[in-house]
Amino acid sequence: MPLTSYSCERCSAKGGPAALLAVASFARLPRHVTVVVDWATLGFKAGKVELVAPPIAGFQVAKSFGEGEAIEVQPNEGWLLVLTEK
Repeated sequence: MPLTSYSCERCSAKGGPAALLAVASFARLPRHVTVVVDWATLGFKAGKVELVAPPIAGFQVAKSFGEGEAIEVQPNEGWLLVLTEK
């Protein structure tokens, strides 16, 4: 279920509507993953979605990913992605 709004004190991200997605890998080598989501179930329109990794000190740098773009995940690391409409 998507959020109607969100705010993160630690990373200063805010907005809405949105959904939070966690991606992680415990593989020994970097992996490339593609997020496949039923956008309608989340209340979003395909082609009008942004995946944004907000900066979180000690965890991840800020980065944006396009819908269908492969995301590189390093061994024993991951991403917290905020999904929003463009």
